[in-house]
Amino acid sequence: MTTDLQLQYGLAEGNYLRPNGLGGYMISASAIGSWSYCPLKRFYELRARSDPEAPKGVQLSATAYGSVMHAAIMQMERGIFEGAEDPLGTATRFFEHYWSPANITAVCPAIDEWLPRETWNGLLDRGRYTLRTYYEQMTHRKDAYLLALEYQFAVPLVIRGRTHTLTGAIDRLEIRRHHRKPYISADDLKTGKRPYYLRYNTQGGFYCYVTTVPEFWNGWPDSGLGAMQPFPASVMADMQERFATYGFKVHEGIEGDDLKLAARRFTWIDLKNMKSVDGGWRVSQDYARLMLAVDAYVRSSEAEIYSINADGEKCRYCSFKGICGGVGLPAENVGAP
Repeated sequence: MTTDLQLQYGLAEGNYLRPNGLGGYMISASAIGSWSYCPLKRFYELRARSDPEAPKGVQLSATAYGSVMHAAIMQMERGIFEGAEDPLGTATRFFEHYWSPANITAVCPAIDEWLPRETWNGLLDRGRYTLRTYYEQMTHRKDAYLLALEYQFAVPLVIRGRTHTLTGAIDRLEIRRHHRKPYISADDLKTGKRPYYLRYNTQGGFYCYVTTVPEFWNGWPDSGLGAMQPFPASVMADMQERFATYGFKVHEGIEGDDLKLAARRFTWIDLKNMKSVDGGWRVSQDYARLMLAVDAYVRSSEAEIYSINADGEKCRYCSFKGICGGVGLPAENVGAP
């Protein structure tokens, strides 16, 4: 028998996808990542943003820490790229300022729930250590050429005759070399738990795929998001000339039967354990799998069908665990005799 509470909060109803004005939807990399995490959680997120009366997810301490740390890392990255005098000091002061309870809401919502073994001071110390270690690793790297930081994109994807807008921001985009040959690396900075296996990570495939599309580099005014800052034509011409030397092209819009698409690779920057983890190369089969994921995301949302993360592996760290199913998840020891 369904309770009133379950009817109010638990049953997933509604399609909250955002139309792009082209007959399709706006679909971000984070949306696909969240949906892969748990379709029902993604529904709760969309409903919370669209309906003022809907229950909101709690802000976990780990999530807030990740937001402030990510912003501090970007401060450091820009400082290194621009040749600032003390990028580590600037990033550390940024982190210390916005990690303060009085200032954190300028970056993200205030913390509602603290996870076990996490405290303000403990995460403050961890943040300082992370920034220092990251800086030491970055300044010793000689194998990469930085193209962009937090690069925002919008590219078209046609599925079942409808044009969707794939959008998001890549934390770091670089040119690296593999056996002296250049390839494009899409890097994603993460403070949370790293998946055991990243080769088929959907978000990684998403980031690599969009870099193969001409609109990623040249802009797409009809995306539904307006014009975004594209790569300057002179920069693109110089980069393509460098890739062509090795028989490659930067994206699929460049003509030349003798040119192959430059290789793509995904990297997971594990800020928790301070490791750059290889997420694997991405090829056409990965992009076909991405199309299936996007199609499933759209069709399930339109049909108002949102399955749960059935194995429960992700539930402990879910911001909507308090309302899941309309009654919330029980604490670990509930039910003991």
